[in-house]
Amino acid sequence: MTKDDRAITKRTRLVQLTHRWMLGVCLIALAACDLLPHDPDGTTPLVGTRWELLRIQTPDGVRLDASVLDEPSYLVFSDEAAEQDSMASVMEGSTGCNQFRGNYTLESTRRIALTIGAITLRLCTESVGVFEMAWLAHLETVNEYEQERDRLTLHFERGSFTFRAKNLAE
Repeated sequence: MTKDDRAITKRTRLVQLTHRWMLGVCLIALAACDLLPHDPDGTTPLVGTRWELLRIQTPDGVRLDASVLDEPSYLVFSDEAAEQDSMASVMEGSTGCNQFRGNYTLESTRRIALTIGAITLRLCTESVGVFEMAWLAHLETVNEYEQERDRLTLHFERGSFTFRAKNLAE
């Protein structure tokens, strides 16, 4: 192998390493652009997404903001079938203080029914307790949902829960 051949081989290796490095950076950047799965229309799937609560709008017009919580308040809908009801699937979540597990049923387009099955009984601070009471008082009265991209709104009579999608890996 001549001196020129060695120089060409060295440059070729350098170019290959540079290309590999650039490909790795591009793949990481691409993955970071959109960590949440989306349906073809850009909407985050209902099932398998962690829906973090942003606020509760109560029937009497009070708006409770989840930013008062020390821990995230969320819902996760799974495709796991519920044991007691073959038509229902499992949901789980947190009020920001206590964890709960229950069932949900998608009844038709935009119609949903939620049932809490079990909940932990941790003592909450007063401000979190007020938030949790609103959570629990209205969750089982939800009868409709709507999604737009990474937002989920669960409606109950004269009120709503508003959520934002959060990647389960975060």
